[in-house]
Order: sequence, then C-alpha cells, then structure tokens
Amino acid sequence: MKRLIHFSAKSYLTEFEELADFKKSFEVFSNDENLSAEEILKKEYDVIELGPGDFEKFIPHFHSLDYKISRLLVADALIKMGDIYQPINLIPDAIYATVTEKVPSLKIAEPAVIIGEYDFLLAMTHKLAQCGFLKIIIALADPAQGEKIRQIISHYIFGVQVVTISLEELTQLDSSNGLLVINIDKQSDPEAYESITYFNFLTPNAVFVDMQSRTEDGLVEEARRAELMVFGEVEILKTKYQSILELL
Repeated sequence: MKRLIHFSAKSYLTEFEELADFKKSFEVFSNDENLSAEEILKKEYDVIELGPGDFEKFIPHFHSLDYKISRLLVADALIKMGDIYQPINLIPDAIYATVTEKVPSLKIAEPAVIIGEYDFLLAMTHKLAQCGFLKIIIALADPAQGEKIRQIISHYIFGVQVVTISLEELTQLDSSNGLLVINIDKQSDPEAYESITYFNFLTPNAVFVDMQSRTEDGLVEEARRAELMVFGEVEILKTKYQSILELL
C-alpha cells in the first residue's frame, strides 16, 4: 500500500466517496501537525499532494529540477521515484488523457479557454501548448499573473498564442472556442461564474471540463443541456490516481 499525504489540505481520497476504490491502494495521511516541507520530505511518503503555491516551499530542498519544472516552477504533486522525489503536474495530464480518450478527434486548431488560479493556469496552458493548441485564452483575476504566464509559455514553446483576459471579459469572446477548462468555484467570483453558464463563447459540441463540479454541479448540468461534451471533477481525479499507481 502506498503512503500519500496532502501538504496543505485534506486529500480528495478522504473527501470524495466516489474515489473509495483507490483507498485499497493508498494509506492516506493529513498534515494536521502543519509540518514544514523539509519535515514532510523526511517522512518519505510515496506521494505528496500539493495545493496552489505549495511547491515553492519545496523548491529549496531540490538540488536540481528537470527542464520543464525548472521553467514553470509549479507542481501539484511530488512522486517518490526510487530515492528522489519527482515534481509533476498530474491534473493537467489527467484532464488531457481523460478528454482525448473519449474525444480522440479533439480539435486543437480551435482555441481553448482556461479559467482558474495561477498554478493551475500555467500548468494547464503548458500542457495544451505541448499538445499542439495554437491559441489558448486564459482568464484570471490578476492581469499581471496572466502576463507572467504568457511570457513563460511564449519563451518556452514557440508558435502558440497565449491571450490573457480578465474574468469580466469572458462574455466578449466570440463563439470559436472548442475547449473550456475551469477550476473556480462560484464564491470566488459569482459574476464571472454566472457568465460561464451561457457557454456562448464555445462552438457547438465543444468540450467542457469542470474541476469544481463535485461540490457545485450547476455548470455541468447547464453544459449537458447545451449539448457540450462534459467531463466532471471526479472523472478526472480517477484518472489522476490511476496514473499515480502506474507511476509507482
């Protein structure tokens, strides 16, 4: 059984009953003692799940980082591979794998729209750019963070156009976008959240991924009524935890 801990919150494995099957493979811990990054690393867990901003606390404890992570400086997990920990962004990988398994003809020529916080946006934008998307629109509350993401991706991957918009500008997008990935809840920005429900900036039969749908399912229900291809949070998380088992 693999030992897993979330550095700054409770693991989804303890929160979501739909993931109960994975509890047979993981012994799940919580960082109730508020241990530091250094202290957590000394415990030698097989998996350390990370929340937004957590990875920067671990960076000083790495002698080196691989090329991709050294450019992005964000990660949502640390996986123990032999004697060392490997930083990785599991959620973007899980999203793309889950979507393309059911939509192998995903239209990368159509723009993608991503909404969320900095770490998620950067990792997801990088994943889509690597997979051939030519235009990626990112929406977040802080324009300065959006510009930082654009610069990182543009310097790292050539030929991709990254466009930064505010959450208020979502309603101004035209209907040419074939993929929408969101990782925000209604409380963070009720007005922006409400504007998403119209889905009027997406093409017919576009793909919609909601990484907050387990606690708020209103958007996925609207998306199904709009006849979009819908992927919910639990579906993505199942792919994530299965991928961890395959890595280990």
